[in-house]
Amino acid sequence: MELRKLVGHRPLILTGSVVLIVNEKKELLLQHRTDGGWGLPGGLMELGRVWKIQQGVK
Repeated sequence: MELRKLVGHRPLILTGSVVLIVNEKKELLLQHRTDGGWGLPGGLMELGRVWKIQQGVK
């Protein structure tokens, strides 16, 4: 079921994360968004999913 059908136009607080990826040249990886802007790679947790900590650094 779509989230907005459930909650309407009420404000939402969603769990999400981003990661900073820097190479040896100290260049930061950015993600080109579909709206033409740039941002940090990341995402939101989907409703009903179980939180699992994943490692962003090797």
